[in-house]
Amino acid sequence: MTATGYIGGDPTKVDVDGWTRGDILAADAAGELVALPIGAATEVLTVDLAQATRLVYDPAAGGGAVDSVFGRVGVVAAQAGDYTAAQVGAIPTATLATLATKPVVRQSRITTGNVAFPNTVAAWQRLAALDALPVPAEIGDFIEVSLTALFDLAADSFLDVAVWDGAAIARFLGSGTSTPLVEGNPGLYPDPAFNGYFGSQGFTVAAADLNGGNVQVTLAVLATGSGQALASAAFPFAWIVKNLGPVS
Repeated sequence: MTATGYIGGDPTKVDVDGWTRGDILAADAAGELVALPIGAATEVLTVDLAQATRLVYDPAAGGGAVDSVFGRVGVVAAQAGDYTAAQVGAIPTATLATLATKPVVRQSRITTGNVAFPNTVAAWQRLAALDALPVPAEIGDFIEVSLTALFDLAADSFLDVAVWDGAAIARFLGSGTSTPLVEGNPGLYPDPAFNGYFGSQGFTVAAADLNGGNVQVTLAVLATGSGQALASAAFPFAWIVKNLGPVS
């Protein structure tokens, strides 16, 4: 319906007698105000240059399922089984803020049997018998690794916690780079005259650290075939990997 005049000659008071609640006024190509009927529930007002008023109500845009809002503002990633786009719209702002501060944690407690160190004296290798522990990550995230374990170390058994890219060791935590320290991580030093303590160490994720959207933490060994990592019910091999989110 076209607005036909003003009430009492006042241009601030358009005569809208007979209009439907929720309608809005929009100018058409001729410059006349016409009714733009209200859209359906959850639809949003959108610019559409093909319309006479260049406005239309359309369904709200959705990105499918949401994997995580962890540490990101305005970014969602698709992964089946999590929140749908409609559900995300219904999540209170306070809840989103809480989700954005929660770290992603992975842990492993291995009690299936002690693992002997192979002869790797030619080069550092990952201890493949201990499964690499993956955690979802992106470039710029900060990863923290904690380790609690007992080792039977010979004098020539050098160890480090490392990142495995699926084909090679991408990073040694002892050095923080792809180049290992000569005698491994100081916290895992084999000489009983020194009291090494690993505790926890961390790093900021780079592209080389990623393997299929994950950072995989592993144990790296440089040994001559003596020594072992204990992984039994009495002496479990336990570690925790935390993705604390983007570095601020």
